[in-house]
Amino acid sequence: KKMKEAGHQCGVNEYNYLLKGSEYMKDPDTAQKFFNRMEKADVKPDAESYNLVIKTMAKAGKPKLSEKWANKMEEAGLLTSKTLQFDLVAKSIARNSDIAADDAAKWVKRAVELQKPLSASSYRAVMRAYLDENNASSARQWFEWMEQNGTVADYETYLMLMRYDDRQTAFWHSKMEEAGIAPTTESFNLVIRSFSEVKGNQRMQKAEEWYERMLSAGVTPDQETYAQLIAASVKSRDDSTDKWFSKMMDSGLSPDSSVYKSLMMRSLIDRDPIGVRQILDWMVLKGISIHRGSYNIAIRAFAEANEPEKAEEIYQRLLVAGRYPD
Repeated sequence: KKMKEAGHQCGVNEYNYLLKGSEYMKDPDTAQKFFNRMEKADVKPDAESYNLVIKTMAKAGKPKLSEKWANKMEEAGLLTSKTLQFDLVAKSIARNSDIAADDAAKWVKRAVELQKPLSASSYRAVMRAYLDENNASSARQWFEWMEQNGTVADYETYLMLMRYDDRQTAFWHSKMEEAGIAPTTESFNLVIRSFSEVKGNQRMQKAEEWYERMLSAGVTPDQETYAQLIAASVKSRDDSTDKWFSKMMDSGLSPDSSVYKSLMMRSLIDRDPIGVRQILDWMVLKGISIHRGSYNIAIRAFAEANEPEKAEEIYQRLLVAGRYPD
């Protein structure tokens, strides 16, 4: 407005600057307004103008409008593999739309059709979107398609698959190692955790096998590693809980609230409400943040022991601690 008042003509760069602001604000209505104003002023939009509007629609969670504007860009003769930022649009749709996988996938496919090289992160965004929609089979198909198109999966892609394709965590870890990517403490922890959370009599055996595999690979366990092994042993009603706790302490690592919660569960299983309360009291003395779940275990322990007054006492402690009952 000030430029107009000063007699200066707004060009495409000035309008693109305004469109950039709309993209930042994720404001599709303002982007549409500035684009219309540009055309009305006989300023010819360039590829960047269309890119900014398309990305604004994607970030606003409006994939259909992104597609509509891409078609407009193509009609204007400006859509090529070099002018449209397919990867950024696909990622924005995947992050900002509720049901995004198919829409994000369209943009990656379109880029491939135009022979535009894409990084693993673009494919990863699509795979993550499918996994968020509980469509693991499509995510795995996209991994295969990524490899067929010559894009090599990186560590972050494998880590994402291990984290969200939880029924295949061990598979993805093995595939990552086969690809020559070095495993880490984080990657091994994801596998051990996946086994600690499944049901079945092989839970502890598998978790321990992967712990040994971790050591053989020269990877150092951390507090999370031992927390998951302790959780697995408690859930399996295995007698190795104390062994894993001692290994953690011998490694100079401190137990956190999740470890103490597992120990409380063991005492609950052993029908030892006094033991449960002692662990709870110890957490208080150590200044460890106690979550509602730990209080619930203590309440349950005394309730099952037919000691309602002590269960009530723990309930009152929960309230004093500012934890809301469920």
